[in-house]
Amino acid sequence: MLSIISSRIISLSLLMVSGQDALAQDYDKGLAHRHNGEFQEAYVQFLELAEQGDAGAQFNLGQMYAGGEGVPKDYKAAFKWFLRSAKQGRGPIQGWSQVTLGGMYKRGRGVKKSNLYAYIWYHIATSQGAMFAKVNRDHIAKKMTSAEISEAQKLAVECIKKSYKGC
Repeated sequence: MLSIISSRIISLSLLMVSGQDALAQDYDKGLAHRHNGEFQEAYVQFLELAEQGDAGAQFNLGQMYAGGEGVPKDYKAAFKWFLRSAKQGRGPIQGWSQVTLGGMYKRGRGVKKSNLYAYIWYHIATSQGAMFAKVNRDHIAKKMTSAEISEAQKLAVECIKKSYKGC
């Protein structure tokens, strides 16, 4: 997954794009708790926001489950929160969530290992401006046939067209 420093930088940048003032204040409290190692408090704060559809909180819950921060390490739960964020987030939140999903498929964490689905999520993130995903997509492509790459590209386009329903 992401290094601790990278995840903290990402989390702080997510605050800038996270919703309304009241929600942003609650999100900020969750970030402060998480960065202070107060994981139970952060979890409670993020869970409430995530259930209301806050993509940044969903991303943070995914990170907490993936890293075992205040909760048992659970890649399936992490995947669930990253997927929710990837499907409805905006800007950097969506891109980071999509790249993380690609990595989870690449490594088989929380889901069955699949180069096809790793490529799909990396391709989606790249097509939406997350250029850091391109390196990952191109790396995984080296392990795939041209037919598999074509299929992954087709599925990625369909996924975007359907607003991520069924992806």
